[in-house]
Amino acid sequence: MRLLKTLGLLFLILVAAAVVALFVMGQVGKSKLASRGGGAIPAAVDLEYPELTDSENAALLYWAAWGKLEATPEGTDNESIELITKAFNVNLARDRVGEEPYDALSESDLEFATLLLSEAEPAFELLRQVRTTKGCLFFQDHSPEAVDKNLAEFMEIGAFMRNLARYVAARARWESEQGNTDAALDWLTTGLHIANDLNDESVLIGELVRIAIGNIMLSSAQTIFYNRPLPEQIPQALLDELDDLRDRNRFGDSLRREGVLSEARSLQWRVEWWNPLPAILSGNYLEALGTFIEAVETDDYTDRTLKLAKLSDDVARTSIGIKKYFHIFEATTIPALLRAEESLDTLIAKIDLLELSLSLRAYEQTHGAFPDTLAELTPEYLAAIPEDPLNGKDYIYEKAAERVTVRSGATTPRREIAFHLAPAVQASNAP
Repeated sequence: MRLLKTLGLLFLILVAAAVVALFVMGQVGKSKLASRGGGAIPAAVDLEYPELTDSENAALLYWAAWGKLEATPEGTDNESIELITKAFNVNLARDRVGEEPYDALSESDLEFATLLLSEAEPAFELLRQVRTTKGCLFFQDHSPEAVDKNLAEFMEIGAFMRNLARYVAARARWESEQGNTDAALDWLTTGLHIANDLNDESVLIGELVRIAIGNIMLSSAQTIFYNRPLPEQIPQALLDELDDLRDRNRFGDSLRREGVLSEARSLQWRVEWWNPLPAILSGNYLEALGTFIEAVETDDYTDRTLKLAKLSDDVARTSIGIKKYFHIFEATTIPALLRAEESLDTLIAKIDLLELSLSLRAYEQTHGAFPDTLAELTPEYLAAIPEDPLNGKDYIYEKAAERVTVRSGATTPRREIAFHLAPAVQASNAP
């Protein structure tokens, strides 16, 4: 009987210790970087950030341009933004496979959208200057303690930056409608530069906004080149902005800037050294944190994507107790990173499709017709045919009498990732 009482007491002590440990882990999981204390917690990757004066910082120009738009009668209300987007087809390509690629422009919508562009000229004057600055930082403070505050404020910044991009994309399309191809490409380059200006921000949402703006500008490019001839030479600045937009290493930097790496290392250190739970209970948690840190640290895009996907699956299968304390990554960070990876893949596919479209148009202008296969573009018009990052396969090329289409194999009935080209006509006959 005494042995049973002793064993029972030991069992109660172990249960109490486990409860206390779970509580401690819960508090660790909720900890913020600003409240760290004691111990030599490993630091995150130390990145250098640019120091920009007011005259060098494009962020001030963006704020001022948005202020100019807000001063116009209807320039920033939702209906105006939607109208200018619809009138110039600058936000989305057709999202149903088999439909006509672009809407005809309504005369009344076009007239009102042109008025909006005219009223926005003071904002455009400022946006013309952004390519002369040395960088763009909405937040000069990139310390881990500032990340949470930056994230909240960047929600508003991201919204107005996307709307600025819609105006720039609409201006590019409008110039194209007037036959001003050089001006159209110049505004297209400026819009891509706006996207790339967000590379140095410290929060992951900056990368997502960069991708969104890139999509807006690429959709505008689709409409510009749909049935118009190319200029004698594509501006090198435009090609450079496209290369910057597809740079995956910059995306790796944005992950480390997020501060999630610091948080993950802090949690890992605390659990490893202060966790009284038996290893059999905390092992999954530590292993998951270790995998997450490895994924964020690597600059290898494919390796990072595979690690994040496996981590998401591992967390979904782990015990309820451990999953509860992994909530900070399971519920927010991992899905956000995976969505960002997928969005970047889609953006890169669209950049590939634009470059293929430009090569197809150049071939048509030389030979009087589009080629029968994409292979005919190499090596004269394109060094090599790119591989679709969404499925690792070749892009699909379809040639019909009325137009050609180059698309991703990841296209579905609900979502089309494709560029269309009709035989080139004069701008005055364009839709």
